[in-house]
Order: sequence, then C-alpha cells, then structure tokens
Amino acid sequence: MEMFLISLCLATLLAFLFLKRLLKRTTTTKLNPPPSPWRLPIIGNFHQLSLSPHRSFRSLSLRYGPLMLLHFGRVPVLVVSSAEVAHDVMKTHDRIFANRPITKAMEKVVRGGRDIVFAPYGEYWRNMKSLCIVHLLTNKMVRSFHKEREEEINILMEKLEQASSSSSTVNLSQFFITLTSDVMSKVALGRKYSSDEGTVDIKTVVRTFSRVFGTFPVAEYIPSLAWIDWIRRLDGKAEEVSKTFDDFLEKVVQEHDLDVDKKKSGFVDRLLSIQREQTTPFVFDRSDIKLIILDMFIGGTATTSSLLEWTLTELVRHPECVKKLRDEICSVSAHNSYVNEDDVEKMNYLNAIVKETLRLHPPLSIIVPRLLSEDVRLRGYDIAAGTQVMINAWAIQRDKATWGPDAEEFKPERHLNSSLDFQGQDYKFIPFGSGRRLCPGIRLALVLVEVTVANLVKRFDWRVQVGPYGVDKLDLAEAAVKMKSIAVFVPKHGSQVFLSSPNHNLFPVNKLSCFPLMSVPTKPPKFVRLKATTTMTRDDHESNRTFKELLPSPWTDQFHTISVDVSEINALRKEIDVLKPKVKKALMSYQGIDSAKKRILMIYLLVSLGLAHHFEDEIDETIKEGFEKKEEMIEGENDLYTVSIIFWVFRRYGHHISSDVFRRFTKNSGNFKESLVGDAKGMLSLYEAAYLRTTKDYIMDEALIFTSRHLESLAADGTCPPHLSVRIRNALTLPQHWNMEMLFLVEYISFFEQEKDHDEMLLKFAKISFKLVQLQYLHELKILAEYVTYLHINDTFEEFERELGPQGRSYNVSASKEVVKQSNYLLYWIIFQGKERSWFKTHVKANFDLAKWGLVYHVPSFEEYMEVGEVEVAVYATLASRYMSMGKMAAKEAFEWLKSRPKLVQSLCVKGRLMDDITGFQDDISRGYVTNAVSCYMKQYGVSENEAFRELNKMVGEAEKIINEEFLTKTGVRHCVLKAVIDLARMIHVCYNGYEGYTDPQGKIKEYMTSMFVDQIRL
Repeated sequence: MEMFLISLCLATLLAFLFLKRLLKRTTTTKLNPPPSPWRLPIIGNFHQLSLSPHRSFRSLSLRYGPLMLLHFGRVPVLVVSSAEVAHDVMKTHDRIFANRPITKAMEKVVRGGRDIVFAPYGEYWRNMKSLCIVHLLTNKMVRSFHKEREEEINILMEKLEQASSSSSTVNLSQFFITLTSDVMSKVALGRKYSSDEGTVDIKTVVRTFSRVFGTFPVAEYIPSLAWIDWIRRLDGKAEEVSKTFDDFLEKVVQEHDLDVDKKKSGFVDRLLSIQREQTTPFVFDRSDIKLIILDMFIGGTATTSSLLEWTLTELVRHPECVKKLRDEICSVSAHNSYVNEDDVEKMNYLNAIVKETLRLHPPLSIIVPRLLSEDVRLRGYDIAAGTQVMINAWAIQRDKATWGPDAEEFKPERHLNSSLDFQGQDYKFIPFGSGRRLCPGIRLALVLVEVTVANLVKRFDWRVQVGPYGVDKLDLAEAAVKMKSIAVFVPKHGSQVFLSSPNHNLFPVNKLSCFPLMSVPTKPPKFVRLKATTTMTRDDHESNRTFKELLPSPWTDQFHTISVDVSEINALRKEIDVLKPKVKKALMSYQGIDSAKKRILMIYLLVSLGLAHHFEDEIDETIKEGFEKKEEMIEGENDLYTVSIIFWVFRRYGHHISSDVFRRFTKNSGNFKESLVGDAKGMLSLYEAAYLRTTKDYIMDEALIFTSRHLESLAADGTCPPHLSVRIRNALTLPQHWNMEMLFLVEYISFFEQEKDHDEMLLKFAKISFKLVQLQYLHELKILAEYVTYLHINDTFEEFERELGPQGRSYNVSASKEVVKQSNYLLYWIIFQGKERSWFKTHVKANFDLAKWGLVYHVPSFEEYMEVGEVEVAVYATLASRYMSMGKMAAKEAFEWLKSRPKLVQSLCVKGRLMDDITGFQDDISRGYVTNAVSCYMKQYGVSENEAFRELNKMVGEAEKIINEEFLTKTGVRHCVLKAVIDLARMIHVCYNGYEGYTDPQGKIKEYMTSMFVDQIRL
C-alpha cells in the first residue's frame, strides 16, 4: 500500500512537472516581447554600452525602436526612448510602473526602502511624500526661504569679487556645490554645518555617499562576478558611509530635539513635532525623519548644482543669449545690484534659458529606474513583472521628430511663446520625471538656479578663455570635460574661474541609473589676465594721429542769410495780447478740489503747448495752493491719467509729491495691475511721470519697466488712434521730461490738434506763440552768425597756448587747435569777461589734458578720466554763460552756487560726459582716439564693449535720478537757477539720445533744427 502511494505521488509529480513545462512552452510561444539586440551569455547587453549609457540607448533605439528590451546580466531592462511610450509608462500604466528597484547596499541605508525615493508605491509612500510637500516643498514654503537663498547667493558673489581683486583662481563647480549644500542645510536643517565646528562637513559626507552608492553593483546583475564587489569593498564602504551619514543626521535631530522649548519652526522641528504627537496614520519614528532629510539633501543638491553648471556652460557658449538675458535683467531689475526673486518671476527669457538647459541637459539623463510590479501588454508587446524600466529623458528631449531639426541646438527662444512646462504633463519634456514619481522639489531647485544665474550674469561678464583645445572646440559631452576654463571679469583686475569636469562634481552623471562614470584626463587650462595700467607708453610730445576735419555747419549760412520781418513779430504779439486774458480766465476760474485737479491738468497742457511762460505767476499760485491740498486732491482718485499728470506737474515745478500715490494701481505683490494696459493715455502718462523718478522711487522704476513693455505693443496693434500711436512712439524714443521744450512743442501741437475734444482757443494760442518764438530765435541767430564771422581765431589760440602750456611746453597745441576750432568753445571765451573767464580756462585746460592723452593713445583709469572729462564736457562753462543773462543779483547768487560745485551740476556732468562718449565711441575709435569713457571702463574692469555700454548707461540713469532729486530737494537757490540746469540736461539728452548729434548733426539734429527754425507752422 505504501509503495503504491509512493508510486502515485511520483507519477503525479512527474505529470505536474511535464504539464508545467508544456504549459510554459505553450505560453511562451504566445508572448510577444519587445525588440531586443543580441546579447552575450552572462553579461547580456552590457558590452553594447559606452561611458554615456543614454547615448548608447539612443543609438540602439534608432535600430530597435523606442520600446526596447535589454538584459543587464540576469536582469531584464526595458528602455523607453520616445514621448509616446513614456506617456504610456508614466500616465496610462503609471500605477504598475510606480515602484523602483533597490540595491542591497542601498537597502541597508534606507531600511529596506522606507524613504521617499525607494519606498514601494502605496499608503506609506504617499504619507511620507505628503509630509515633505506640506512642510517644505509647497510654493508658500519655498517662497518663505528667500532670505536663506539671498544670504548664500550674496556670499557667492562676495567670494567671486574677492577672487577677482586678488586675481586668484577658483573652482566654480565647488562654489556651486557649496551654494546648494549651504542653502539646503539652512532650509532643511536650520543652519549650515562644516568641519570648522568640529563636526563632519556636510558637503564631504554627501560627496562620499554619492560616490559609493553611485558605484555599479556588479553582484546585483551578474551574481557569478560578485567577487568584484568584494575586492572593491563595496559592502564595507557602504556600511561606513551609511554610519557616518546616520551619525551626522542623528546629531542634527538631537540638536533640534533638545531645543524644543525655543519654539523653532524649521523643517526638522516640524517633523519632530509630528513624531512626538504621532499624528500620522503610520508609525513615524526618528529613522523616518533622517531618511526624509537624506532624500532632500541628495536630490536637492544634485539637481541644483548640476543645473547651475550646465546653464552657465551654455550661456558661455552662446554670448548672444547672454546679451538678451542681460538686457532683460537690466530692464526688470535696475534699481539695485541684487536681482531678487520677485524680479526673476518677471524674466521670461531667463525662464526660457533654464528650460532649454533642462531640455538638453536634464539633471538625470536617464530617469531613476522603475520596477514593473505586474505583467503588462504595452504597445503590442508583452512585458513581465520584475522588469526594470529606464526612461531616456535625454533622448526624448532631443528627438527631432518632436522638437524639430534644431533639436540638438541651444535655442531658448523656442520656449518664449510655448505653454510647454516640465511639470510632467508634456511627455516630450520630462527632466524631472512624471506621474506618481514626479520630483516634488522642482520649485525649490529652480528658484535658486534662476536667482543665482540672474545675479551671475548681471554682475559678471563670462567668457571662454583660450583652452588647450581651442575655444571653438569646447567639448560638452557629459562624460567629458564640461568647461576647459571660464574667466570672470569684475570691476577690479580679473580672476580666473573654471568649471571642473563632471567626474569631479559632487554627483556623477547618471549615478541613480546605476552606471559608473570613468575619469577623463584633462590638460591644465590656460588663463588670460586683463589689467588696467596708467603708464604712458609713448612720448608725450609725439603723435602720428590725424584729426578728422569736421564739415562747416550749414546753419551758419542759413542763419546769416535769413530775413526776419519785424512787423510780423509785432502782429503776433498783438494776437497774443488778445488771447492771453481769455486763457488766464479759463485757468483761474476753476474752484474747489475737483476744480483744482482741472487747473493742474490745464497747466500740463500749457506746459506741453509751450504757453506756460505766459502765465508764470498764475501757475505758481495754482501749484502752491494745490500742493498744500494734494492729499485731499488725490484721495479717491483712481484715474491713471489724472494721477500721473498731477504727479508730473508737481515734480516738474519742484514740488516733491510722493511716488506712493501710484500704490493704488498695484497688486499686493507690488506689480502694476495688468488691467491698466487697456488705458493707453493713462499708460503713456505713467511712462512720462516715471522719468521724474529719484533714487528712492523704486515704484517708478517698476512703472517705467511696466509701461515701456506694453506701450510699444499698444502703438503697434492698431487699437490706438494713429496720432496717439505716433505720440507713444515718440515718447519711447525721447520722453517729455528729457526733451527740449520747444522741440516737444512742435510734436505736441500736431498731436493736440488731432484730439477730438481739443480746445480751439488753446490750439490757436499755441501756434501763434510758437511762431513768435521761432521768429525771435531766428532774429537772434542771424545777429550771432554775423558776429562770429568777424572773430580773430588765431590770436585767441595763441593766448590759450600761453596760459595753458605747463612749464612753457606745448602739448602739440597745433593739433589741439583743430579739436577746439571745430567746437563752440571760442564762443564761451568771447562771452566771459573778467573773473568769470576762469570758468572757460578750466574747461579748456581739461580739453588740453584729454587731447594730450589722445595724442599718445593713452587710456587712463576710469576714475582719472572722469575727473577730467566731467569738466571738459563744458557743463559749468555753459551754465555760467546762461547765468550771465540773468539779472545782476540773480547772476551773482547763481555764480556763488555754481562755484560750490553742487551735486546737481556734478551729476549733469556725469550724464553729459557718458552720453557723449557712449554715442561717439565708434567714431572716436575710427579716428584713432581711444581716450574715451568706454575704452577706460573696458580696460580697467576687463569687460566687453557691450558690457561697458550697459554699465555706463546705468550710470547715466542714476545721474538722472540724482538730478531730479536735487532739483526737488535743493533749498536756498532760485528756481530759475535750478531750471537752467534741467534745461541743459534736456539739451544734452536730445543731442546724445542714441547718436552723437553734436559731432554729426546731419541726422536727427538736422531734423530737429528744421522743425524748429525752417518749417512754417500753419496758423
């Protein structure tokens, strides 16, 4: 019986084994696995991989398709290389692809997979992820850490400045690692940790952790070669690193646990509070806290540091992108040196640059592998549970089928008008993954990258130095050297800064994909220094430089031969005498608060139409009364045009009304409301008002950016009346505040005449008044032109030579005569008499000093040049001549004030000198004249021509703010004295507004002269 039972069992077992084998064979024949390249025994497809697995995957996918099955030793690996298949994996079947494979070494660290990265998909994983998001990674929490980021970014900037001043060499990669680690320490741990305080250096710990656990575990894939891991002591190193990191995290947690009474509210403190109160639906202990911190550090530091390096690398390779980015930065953040996070939110091009960098260089070329939890049929192919899935984000984001033929090129512009984002919804752009395993810390990394890049680009000029392989052969392969060398030039002498190769970085490329990265030997970089010098290299007395012979002014003959009918002047005066009382009555008849607004608005019309000088007393009275009641007048006024005009008029006449009146038009964030864009006249008025800003009017800086950005499109989209579009375009070219009154008058009369509700009486008065002024000017210019014809020039220059040649020596005065003779300097010499002649002597002495430098091609320091150049620009001499036309008492007071070298006039000197040199730079260089503010700035600070232009234009903008500020706050000086400075500032602005109109008056200046003195206005 027993033998029968034994025989029956054996027969049953054999039958079962036979049927199982038969069923397996039948089933196998019906399965349809994805395409797969041939493989070798034991190692599988490992032999088909290069040092850059993502590149190898793409090459294989071009032959075997976007869904490809490989075998790494005994482990089946599914490789995804297209957006469509990625959608199927991370969207359609995301649940069964939501797990991740984990190595034995990593299991020891994360307690079998209890951290967020490797925890199996389920309730525990969801709760752990939720803790991180709610207490660290929400947009509100990310914004709350802005001070921590600002502090560390400023430290980075200071380090680069210090390196520059000492001309030392620094590793920018290490700086980025320090930045990201320190920010994450403050954000996640509450403070920075370093070896200086007797504890482990967090950067060293994380670097070692990354290196050990980024090492390829041979035994996991090929058990028969496990001895390789034993020789490398992989398990031992993993335990050592794990213990070091665990000890460090335990110290951090203990610090916070002991400080529980201090009511801190940091990330670790909140986690400890949750652990003590046990408010989670699972057992949340101290180990879980440490695992969360570990994930935050490894993930956050890796992506941010890598993204910073690649962004700067691509910018250095594409200087045209740097220029566009700098322009955007300057337009958005011009009021201080630090670009803050609010500014960055407005920078579309910066955002596009970061997106494009993420597209070409995702933080992980191959997204962290996934593990299939159950059998699935995908795209007609059968895939077994237990298969690892590797999504090649690098290949997907360079796919020409979806990105076009230029997919391999760095073009940020492709993102400007695109709604494409990297939040995991567009599967052709997945630098941070997608689906349930989408990286939750995207915003935390990006805000640091964007603000850091904006400040690096704003404050430094980045360029590739001559490397061992040549600049044009810069290698950007991930497994090779990212940058041979990069130089940073700052306002000192110059320092060399370089990005190391990726194998020297904190996190090896593709480490989480379990592929090793081999070291690539590099040659030491070559650096080029640029230093300023004040040593002359040529004899002071010799020069082969030739002077450009400027053409005689065509206006001399024009004014000399013109005929002015005096009887016409008298007739116009009579018409004005009739109209003036009527306009005065209209102005002064308004009463009450609302009427006061109307009077202010009418004053604006009188100023714009060139009629204000007829009603000076009435305007002064109105403005003084209105200014005393300005709060009552402004209260409840929500019309942008009205508020802007009131602000403009008060400041125009020297009354300091606060720019806070515009707060009513801003959102809680401080940005102007987008609803204002539909009010074209209001936007134009706000734009004009913004040019009366001072150094403390930050809201006016924002107003200028906001209106400038929208006005051009308003003028071009056809929604505005044609005459308003013309007015807007003219204002964008030359704002009213910096335009000469008579020149603006010509434009505004034409605009006012086309307004539907214009006042006919005011229009007629404006035309008659302009005609009268035009004839009076022509009459005076005729007399002056005749007078200049009879001047004895040579005698005057001989006197210059006697008085200005130091120690009896001449600085080639014959050449300097040619310079001076082309200008109006002689006119000043004729006008000044007695002691006031010293103004002109000082001015001409400065001209000779510049001529001396120019003759020997000397480029002094920027400060030395400006000290002389600010005098040579003739602001003091011009103002002195203007003040002589005032009454005796006023002139005396004006000269005493001018001798004190007031800040108002000094700022105008800066504005005039820099605008002259910026617009005349190309002409100067073409004539061999290198003594120019642009050349001096470039040489001293080691910057490019464009960077010098940008920085000097900033100085012009700051000088204009100071001019406005001094005009508003200066006391004890007559208004007419101060106004003369503003009028001269307007003349300088018109003369050098984007062109050198003084030396070459044949362009815009000729148009302006024609409109004022030749064209006849139709009465």
